Amino acid sequence: MRHMRMLGFCLVAVFAMGAVFAGSALAKKDPYSTGTWAQYKYCPYENYESEELTDCFYGRTNGGSEGGEFQYGHVRVKLKYPIVIQGGFKGAGQEIEVSPALREGGQTLEDPEPEPIVKGLNTITAKVQEEAEWPEALKESFKAAKKAKETKASVKIEMAGTECYEVPGCLSTENLLFEEGVAFRLSLKVTVYSAWLESLGGGPCTIGTDEHPIKQLLTSEAAGRAGELTFSPTFTQVELKNSKLVDTTWHIEPESAPSGCGGPEYESYVDAALSNVLELFPWKTGITWLTGDLHDASMNAVLNEGLESGELP
Repeated sequence: MRHMRMLGFCLVAVFAMGAVFAGSALAKKDPYSTGTWAQYKYCPYENYESEELTDCFYGRTNGGSEGGEFQYGHVRVKLKYPIVIQGGFKGAGQEIEVSPALREGGQTLEDPEPEPIVKGLNTITAKVQEEAEWPEALKESFKAAKKAKETKASVKIEMAGTECYEVPGCLSTENLLFEEGVAFRLSLKVTVYSAWLESLGGGPCTIGTDEHPIKQLLTSEAAGRAGELTFSPTFTQVELKNSKLVDTTWHIEPESAPSGCGGPEYESYVDAALSNVLELFPWKTGITWLTGDLHDASMNAVLNEGLESGELP
C-alpha cells in the first residue's frame, strides 16, 4: 500500500504537465532521480505536522518538442520551456489532498518563461478582422505591426482558483496508474503577451480567470500513458518517467473568453477577434498532451535523508 500511496504523487506531479512547445534541441533532461533530493526544496516540510502531510512531490514537463502542447481552434501553444509542479500532499488514491503551502521562494506551478503561440497573432486574418468589425485605424495598426514583426505572441500559464486545494480528489492515483478515467483535474488561466498588444495599452490580456478557469480533465488512458516506474533502494522515493497525460474534450466557456486585450479604445474589437480565432462561438473542443517526469518522496525521508544530504535548505 505504501508503494501505491506514493504513486499518488505521480498524479499530483502530473500537474506539472500543466499546463501548453518547440524544437527537440530545446528539450532538457530532468536533472533529478530517486537518488537526489534537491527537487523537493520547495516542499512545505516545515508544515508536515500541522498540515498532516505525508509526501513531497515534484513534476516537470520535458520542454522542447517532447514537452506537450495545447491546441484550441486556430491557436496552438507549444511547451517550449519545462513547467514544474511541486508541493506536498496527504491521503491516497482518489482522496489525495494537495497542499499549496510552499516554502518561501517557490510556487506550486512554475512556468519560467512565456510559452510561444505558433504563428503568434497572425491568425487574426483580414476575414477575422471584418467579422469583429475592426475600425480602419486598428487594421492599419495591425498591418504596421506585422510589417515590424511585432505580432509574435506567447502565453504565461498559471494555476487558477483554489479547487484543487480545497476539494479532495483533484488527483486519482488509481486512474493514473491503471490508465483509465480522469487522473487529474486541472484549472488554468493564461496571460497573452505581444508587443503589438502592449502598444495598444490597457491589459493584461487574459483567457480564463480564477472564477472562470479553463478546466481540463487529464487522463493517462488511450493516447496517454502512466510511464516507467522506478523506486529508490529504500522505497522512500519513486519516479514515474516519461508519463503522458491527454485531454481531447476540454473547452473554453464564454465567461473565460479573451478579456482586456486591446486597450481602452480597441478592447472589444481585439477580444472579439481572439474569440473568433479560438472559435469560441459555438465553442469547439481542445486538444492537450503533456509529457514529463514525476517524483515523490515520503515526508519522513525528506525530513531525515533529504535534510541530511545537504541538498535541501
